[in-house]
Amino acid sequence: MPDRREELLPAKTGVPTARCDGILLHSLYDPMREAEQYLGSLSLPSQPHTFLVLGSCLGYLEHRLSSLYPDAKVLSLQFSSFFKGKEVHSLPSSHCWYPDSDRSVEDFLYERLEGADLQELQILSWKPAFHAYPRTAQSVSEQVLQVLREMGRSLPTTYVFGRRWILNAIKNFLFHFPPYRLPTTPHPICIAASGPSLSRNLPYLRQFRDRYVLWALPSSLFALIEFGLYPDLLIMTDGGNYAPFLLYPYLRDRNRKKPPLPLAFPLTAAFLPPRASLQPVLFHQGTGIERQFLSSFPFPLPYVPPNGTVAGTALELALHTTTGPVVFLGLDLCVENSEEHVRPHPFEELLAGKTSRLHGAETPWLKRIWDQYPERITPKHRTSPALQTYAGWFRMHAHRWENRVFRVSPSPVDTGMEEKPPSFLGTFPPIASYSLQSERHHLSWEERKRIVIKVITKIQASLPTVDPHIARAFDISKVDDGNPLHPRIRVETTLARILKDLGGDL
Repeated sequence: MPDRREELLPAKTGVPTARCDGILLHSLYDPMREAEQYLGSLSLPSQPHTFLVLGSCLGYLEHRLSSLYPDAKVLSLQFSSFFKGKEVHSLPSSHCWYPDSDRSVEDFLYERLEGADLQELQILSWKPAFHAYPRTAQSVSEQVLQVLREMGRSLPTTYVFGRRWILNAIKNFLFHFPPYRLPTTPHPICIAASGPSLSRNLPYLRQFRDRYVLWALPSSLFALIEFGLYPDLLIMTDGGNYAPFLLYPYLRDRNRKKPPLPLAFPLTAAFLPPRASLQPVLFHQGTGIERQFLSSFPFPLPYVPPNGTVAGTALELALHTTTGPVVFLGLDLCVENSEEHVRPHPFEELLAGKTSRLHGAETPWLKRIWDQYPERITPKHRTSPALQTYAGWFRMHAHRWENRVFRVSPSPVDTGMEEKPPSFLGTFPPIASYSLQSERHHLSWEERKRIVIKVITKIQASLPTVDPHIARAFDISKVDDGNPLHPRIRVETTLARILKDLGGDL
């Protein structure tokens, strides 16, 4: 607020205190003692790992925390840039965020918080600042909550897939090199998600197919190709074995005359054996194992921040690729009646295979809908905490792509995107051809093997530090070294076996 009156004044003990619009932000007598008493009133663990301080103003909380817990990580989010350079604490500037920062709260937290920090994160709020800066405090608090939801949901993924990410990265580098290059384009990009409303939009996608570049998420691929629509790019980020199952309806049909499938994925995504029908396009998400290979590529791989949902990853990649509009279709983030996905969907075949005369398909399917999507938002729509978290991410970032990112077929779940009718696709002019750029630079199999051997040897030698997320995923410090099932031993055995297969040695 431009008319806000903020001022510094001396406390009786000689240290500074502050006031905003008549609201005293620290004690007029002894701000240091006030901060100490506040911390003493809290039930803090004896050895806390990470503190996140909201609205500390002159930083007396951070100053005291650094004295009490010198080994703890302390991060500060201020509600006013007035206090920049005036704080009494000595935190590095990289651990402090201010409203005039060129980074968002989310970017700051993702940069500074690691997955393991969430387990022992202590959030401290300085109440006078919440009274003096209510709007900023509410905005910052909502963003903090959203990030913690996202990171909390991705943390189990890190723990489960940490070991698999290493193996996926090695195999993808060995067998999908060199990748194709994703060209920049001025053309509109339509991203087909797998919500039930996509079925209603398929005729419009086909009618105006010459007016946009079609990207697809894995769950929508089956429905698209059944309708005669072949995507210009498919985006896959999942690292589990189930992820390629969504691609099998396309890959297994060798008799159909169809174009190759351009597939964009990070090195850590699930490995698919190379074949002529696949055109790999690689990007990276900043994990430690990916960084080991980046210098070996003939061109910089685009960086796409990790996201809880592949739809968010696809949007970030699209904004990196096109200067034109981006349009989502099927991004419902809810179920509609008994429909969880667009149809047909590969999972329906799995369910059909378990049915019999006495055990039908509808009852277990409806039970799953009620169990997995407990929140009823309309008489025919239900959603889940996970989908609400994803919707919150889109809402929180909506200001970044205002007037550029749209959603067709409105859903009752708010994403902050401007809604458009399906006929909106017809407003785009016809586009020229769109194709990937093939890369002539090539590393021989032996050269790739040597690079992988070097990376594996480095990981084997420094497993706990090569990537904090992956290292902690193995719980290295929590298991007895004498146990043959020790996660680190299991990982090192896997790495040793790969080294042996590649002709290297430990």
